[in-house]
Amino acid sequence: MDETGAGTFCRLFDRDVVTQFAYGGTGANVFALGCLLRPAEAVVCSRVAHVTYDETGAAERIIGTKLLEVETVDGKVTPRGLSSVAHCSAVSITSNQQS
Repeated sequence: MDETGAGTFCRLFDRDVVTQFAYGGTGANVFALGCLLRPAEAVVCSRVAHVTYDETGAAERIIGTKLLEVETVDGKVTPRGLSSVAHCSAVSITSNQQS
């Protein structure tokens, strides 16, 4: 990345930041999950979540995380859905609220 791009993000966040660009959405999502998760952690998601349904397990293959698919109501994870994975000791839950 050139200095113009790096400087733009530093000014936007009013601090020094490291900016990484990814080619395509799947690469960006896998990179982001890899930054958020520690080894042996998992993501709880809907069976129809983009990360599992459209990206066909890229996160599992590339960073070794487990995508724990749960039953949902209208695609939204509920406490009932979470109960099916409550036995897991290291679960990180991510949420993408779309309006």
